[in-house]
Amino acid sequence: MKQPLINSSFYFCLFLSFIFFSCGGKSTRLEESLVTQNEDMIVISPVFDEHMSFDLGHLIDSLKYVKLELTDESLIGEVTKLEIFEDRIYILDYNTKALFVFSIEGKYLFKIHQLGNGPGEYSQLDFFTLDRERRRIYLTDLMTYFIKEYDLAGNYISQVKIPYWNRGILPVSDNTYFIYSNYVNNSTNLPHEFNMFYTDKAFNITKGYFPYNSKRIGNSARNFANPQQGNFYYFKDHFYVFDIYKEIVYQIGPDELIPHICFDFKGESFKPDFLEKDPVVLNEYMKEKSFYSVSYCGESENYIFYSIGRSWERWSGIYSKHTDINILCNSFMDGDEFIDFNIQAEYNSWLVSVESIESLCYKKEKFAQKKSSGKFAHVTEGFSKDIDREDNPVLVFYKLTDF
Repeated sequence: MKQPLINSSFYFCLFLSFIFFSCGGKSTRLEESLVTQNEDMIVISPVFDEHMSFDLGHLIDSLKYVKLELTDESLIGEVTKLEIFEDRIYILDYNTKALFVFSIEGKYLFKIHQLGNGPGEYSQLDFFTLDRERRRIYLTDLMTYFIKEYDLAGNYISQVKIPYWNRGILPVSDNTYFIYSNYVNNSTNLPHEFNMFYTDKAFNITKGYFPYNSKRIGNSARNFANPQQGNFYYFKDHFYVFDIYKEIVYQIGPDELIPHICFDFKGESFKPDFLEKDPVVLNEYMKEKSFYSVSYCGESENYIFYSIGRSWERWSGIYSKHTDINILCNSFMDGDEFIDFNIQAEYNSWLVSVESIESLCYKKEKFAQKKSSGKFAHVTEGFSKDIDREDNPVLVFYKLTDF
């Protein structure tokens, strides 16, 4: 099903106030909210169907698989996050606490896997950021609360202690960090808590957005989910941040947030006024999850790809920037074959997804019993003949026709 979408000028006019407080002996003025407008912001209006699938086969121009080389050093537990840069594939694996690097053809090159308490070592890996401009890899360990810096060859450079609880940290420049907190309790670390904020190199807050009081939220904070792949993505020389509990995707500017995409849920998104209600009421609201939320977002030159959740329901979507056509469904198909079209990266106009080895082995067994009607079933069948259940996950590259 295709849903037309109309772009329109979308104006933010949020209440702006200023707070002065002392942080590390330094007086800082904080903007609690952004007052701005962006006439070029994209507005996506999802239309939901509980039992909707979409045959993507006729929109796929090309499809290819890339097998990630399996060696004693490159056994992947799960693909937590995927990035592709300069013909290299970077895969964060939360299970094995490693960052794997492969060539674009899938050949294993090296990994960062340094467990311990010394310089360049970590206890776990929670986030991964690839800084293309400064050609750096940043790994965040939320067990010891350090952010580690490496060059693109995996050589350790430095580490910085993070003084705030957070669910995502991004070096914006050599002197600026951007932090996403997701309503964690920072009441002992900060006189004023913000869900998103900028800091200087010494972690003094310079600008804060979306204030909250974690003491009112209480134990409900454990029900605030965080996307497995994190809340940041990169596109065209800029980083972006999305929040499950907001309808807006923001461009992370040098010193301010700029509205970029709006998911218009017609008033059925998370209601911030619940943050001020009794913690018991908030806790029940969060458990029910009776609101729509964006659990993933990314984009390429032509498309925006995203996932939406509500309670236990899930939808995947792809939006064309050129035609304003929005495709949203519970599952993508190629004829009678399910497509794992959860796009995690973009590479030279290819959209890249991850398919589990279990899924491919299942398809392999089905092909042995009967032929599929899928347009690209022959590609999948030919590739699956050379895989087994001990292999690494596989990357699927899609090139779509214009729609």
